[in-house]
Amino acid sequence: GGGGLDRVAFTLTPGMMARIFAQYPNVHRSFLDNVPHNLSEVSFWHRYMRAQAKRDAKHRPPDTPTPDAPPGGEDALPP
Repeated sequence: GGGGLDRVAFTLTPGMMARIFAQYPNVHRSFLDNVPHNLSEVSFWHRYMRAQAKRDAKHRPPDTPTPDAPPGGEDALPP
């Protein structure tokens, strides 16, 4: 949530990276332009995934629970 230390672990395989690069040539271009001289490969993918998560959250309707939210929304949380 709001500015906390939300963390998600993920593993990107070479095949997943290839699919992202094929689907989003601008991501591939940015990768080639920045890795390794400006960013490590790990830092690049962290930034990419963070940007994707923000984009996805921005396009999610307000009443749509996040994947880790309990059923019933925030009202279902114990006091």
